[in-house]
This record gives sequence, C-alpha cells and structure tokens, in this order.
Amino acid sequence: MASSDSSLDLQVVRSNFVRVDTRALGLPEALRMVVASVHENITCIVFHPSLHIHDKDLNLIAEGCPHLKRLVLPCWDLISEFAMRNAIEGWRELESMTMAGFSWSPRLFTTQLIMVRIKTYCKNFSKL
Repeated sequence: MASSDSSLDLQVVRSNFVRVDTRALGLPEALRMVVASVHENITCIVFHPSLHIHDKDLNLIAEGCPHLKRLVLPCWDLISEFAMRNAIEGWRELESMTMAGFSWSPRLFTTQLIMVRIKTYCKNFSKL
C-alpha cells in the first residue's frame, strides 16, 4: 500500500503481498518502489482488471523481477510484441501467465509468437 508521501509500507512487503494504490502514484513510480523494496524477490504479479499496462511498465517488471513465476495481465492491448518478447526472455522461471483477450483475433498472431518465446525460454511454463 502506498501512502500519499510516496513511501511504501514495508510491513506489507514482508508479508509477500503488496497492494499499491496507483491513483496516488503513477503506475511506473509504484512499480519502481515495489521492485526496489523487495530486491528482485517478486514471483507473482496480478494487475487490477481495468489497469492498462504499457511497454515501459512491462520493462520495469522484466528488469526488476527476474524470478517472476506468475503474471496476470488483464489489459495487454497496449504492450508491443517487442516488449513482450524481451520480457519473456528474462523470465526463465515463468510458470503461468494470464492474458485477457487471448483469443481476440487482431492479437492472435502476436500471441502465437509469444507462445514460441515462452516455449523457448520458460522451461517450467505450464499454464497460459
């Protein structure tokens, strides 16, 4: 949980669950704070269903969360194929990813390319 002075409640971090109010902070700033506070120990990220993730947000997650095992991206329509490919290459431990709109036809080709990357780089992957 983030307060209005942009500090992060580290007690929440120690409990392995962090809830950040992105209304008080922008998403990139909130992600930077969380990643810096937990020192690359994040293994699961679940975004709010109405939160749109951009390339810069995904890049922050990819750089700061190398041990990511589970990712839920409800709104991924603003993420480029390039950013997704680069992130997946760094997430060697990724086991599960939820992507809303998976069967949405304009993104189907991109989704197939992402699956090829996952199969190549994420050896423990089991659920999309």
